[in-house]
Amino acid sequence: MSELGNLIMVIEDEELLLEAITKKLKLEGFEVVSCTQATQALEYLKTLQELPDVIWLDYYLPDMNGLEF
Repeated sequence: MSELGNLIMVIEDEELLLEAITKKLKLEGFEVVSCTQATQALEYLKTLQELPDVIWLDYYLPDMNGLEF
């Protein structure tokens, strides 16, 4: 396990960018939870048994911005 932890949530509405980020993080040995909307991520956070160690958050999302999240 890395110093920061092993679980990263990535919230990105651009599908290709989300796929690229997720792939790179997985290649580096991280577990990744991918979401395309902030509301989706919030709902997912309610159901997770373990909270992510890091959240990679796109600032400009269609349903709310990064500060609102």
